[in-house]
Amino acid sequence: MKIIKAKSPGIVWKKLIKETLSNGLEIYDDQTKLTEITNVLIQINEPCSTDSILKKNVDIEMLNWMKKNFLSQDPVENWGYSYGQRISNYLGENQIETITKKLKKSLDSKSATITLSLPPEDKKHSPCVNIIDFKYRNNQLNATVFMRSQDVGKKAYADYICLGIILDNLANDINVKVGELIIHVASLHIYEGDLNDLKTKFPDLF
Repeated sequence: MKIIKAKSPGIVWKKLIKETLSNGLEIYDDQTKLTEITNVLIQINEPCSTDSILKKNVDIEMLNWMKKNFLSQDPVENWGYSYGQRISNYLGENQIETITKKLKKSLDSKSATITLSLPPEDKKHSPCVNIIDFKYRNNQLNATVFMRSQDVGKKAYADYICLGIILDNLANDINVKVGELIIHVASLHIYEGDLNDLKTKFPDLF
């Protein structure tokens, strides 16, 4: 297992790109070529912070798309659902309200967990984000996320920003300090078609 740590989302994003390019293996997902590393543990100490890497390289259109996916109940085209819908209306259950109540009742709760997978309805697209778990420990609210897959070349930073927003909102609701964002990614990868864009953004990595 590879462990990558950084203070902010942009810094960890660049570290992950470097690690994937340096040590990834080429595989094919159907006919699509990509470079992959497996079982990566990511630790972002200040997930709600920004940095010069984000300011320079964020694709605003991609970030807005991802924010809509994570924070809105409007279904993503061709998916039939959005992450926001699964978080706030999972078979009628508002999971964010449920875990907020749990944490307000007991900050030490170990079951403040959101699930996004719903196999009977995931025929068109299995969510990359599967579990978001919250723990209040050491006087701060931390989030641990399991992802089956993450496209680090094109949109990983947008995942981190959106997960940071969800963590920040929950921390504010229960009046505690925002802690760390920990993400376990089973398949972290860069698609061949995104390499030229990455060369433009991070020429020092090539």
